[in-house]
Amino acid sequence: MSLRFITVGDPHQFTTKIQKIVSFINRSNVDFAVFLGDIDQCDLITYNNIKNELSNLNKKYYILGGNHDLSSVQCGSNIDKYGQIFSPLNIIDNVKGYQIVTASWLITNDWSFLFNGVDKNRSTLVFTHGPVVEPQVSCPLEDFHRYNFTMKSELDKLRNLICVYAGHIHESDQGIYQGIRQIIEDATVESRCNLPPTNKIGYTRVSCDDFKYTRLDYNSTFTDPFPGDLPDCNGGDGWDGWTLDPKIIPILLSVSIVGIAYFISRKQKVSVDDNMNNLDI
Repeated sequence: MSLRFITVGDPHQFTTKIQKIVSFINRSNVDFAVFLGDIDQCDLITYNNIKNELSNLNKKYYILGGNHDLSSVQCGSNIDKYGQIFSPLNIIDNVKGYQIVTASWLITNDWSFLFNGVDKNRSTLVFTHGPVVEPQVSCPLEDFHRYNFTMKSELDKLRNLICVYAGHIHESDQGIYQGIRQIIEDATVESRCNLPPTNKIGYTRVSCDDFKYTRLDYNSTFTDPFPGDLPDCNGGDGWDGWTLDPKIIPILLSVSIVGIAYFISRKQKVSVDDNMNNLDI
């Protein structure tokens, strides 16, 4: 079965849009939704209201903390409250055979506390607040300390990393950078650098070696952009990387047999030549 999910970028002032986003997610066919952090600005009343609204979701959801949620500079004495309301913020989960990793904003050079528990061989999707590799955007942030570049060393150990999702920079981007597929959601409400705010959130379908992503307007009626389901991979155990087309197996087998036969014939010829050279004539 295909895995489908929605990703929501930095909301900031989430209360003005949360009901529409929750309604859109409930009308969708996704397996879960991920909120990528910067939910508001350290306001405890707002956080509790948001949690109450999210309780109306009929889908599984994950929520991360961003720098506006967890920074002592931004939140002061309220820094621990967000985690108490929305805990846990850093988790490892399993959905339909896919390994789900959520990593909230954190200034650290060592992400092993989280990734030591990650199965390095399993099909994995990582969701974090700050980009893990520098994106190609028109309005980059200069606060690189809020990026998660230090996480890349842990990601490089994953043998089947499908994609990393992030927010933080308020501008959408997708690409493969330094060997990692990274998708960045722009801010759901706010804008920056004269970029207009959007009403769009990410939608992904993944199955076997099929990966599709687009962005949908949450003010519209939900329509699956990638309808239909795809067959399971090896019994439904998630993404299996690039697969071998069964049609070419006989061809590969024939080539292998011919190659082995040639190797044996060459070895026999060399053996005969050696024997002739050793004859005392």
